[in-house]
Amino acid sequence: MNWEDHRWWANKFGISSDVAEYVNMIVDLSEENCLPEEYKRDIEAAAAAIAENQAAKRGNSALSAVIAVDALGHDAGRRKSSRGTVAADCTLRHLRQKGRSFVDAWYLHHHLDYL
Repeated sequence: MNWEDHRWWANKFGISSDVAEYVNMIVDLSEENCLPEEYKRDIEAAAAAIAENQAAKRGNSALSAVIAVDALGHDAGRRKSSRGTVAADCTLRHLRQKGRSFVDAWYLHHHLDYL
């Protein structure tokens, strides 16, 4: 589905075009230089926290970088795997800070893509 359709449906659900556009970028863009800086910083911080809690004890110092790369990829968080779950968790942490409409737009985007 193209972004114009995503924005149209977001508007139907009371989500602003700006919010829909922001979410469209973080879900669909895979080139890191196109993503918002605040998003990249939050993903790196979330990835570091997850890695510290889950892998540092086992000596996996590269896990933080791997998680961040996974979370910044195209359609990250939609994979049916633990990698997808971790990517979704990182992204949702960021979106929750921005507000409920961002979280709603994220779920709507993925559901529309499934359709």
